[in-house]
Amino acid sequence: MRERRSRLAFVRNAASLLRRKGLTGLILYWKYPTRDDRTNFSTFVNTMGIVFDQEELRVSVVTPGETAGRREGYHIPALYSRLDFLVEDTHGNVNSATFLVTTC
Repeated sequence: MRERRSRLAFVRNAASLLRRKGLTGLILYWKYPTRDDRTNFSTFVNTMGIVFDQEELRVSVVTPGETAGRREGYHIPALYSRLDFLVEDTHGNVNSATFLVTTC
């Protein structure tokens, strides 16, 4: 997603697919982004947010539950302004003895 043209093509195709299938949004789950990916991912989400707002679609992101992974791969403040939801994936990262979690 480094190139503007690639980002726009992906976002427009995603919006078109969502509309054709009668869906209202997209959840992005980039499991292990690196520090080098932070800026590109933020730019990608910003582009998606602009286009999806025009199309009245929602965009959400799932981030790792552990703090180091979030800091390394995501620029969270930049994402907040464009997301409808930000979800933390805590599966496998929580001590069940001190924090009760129910998973499917």
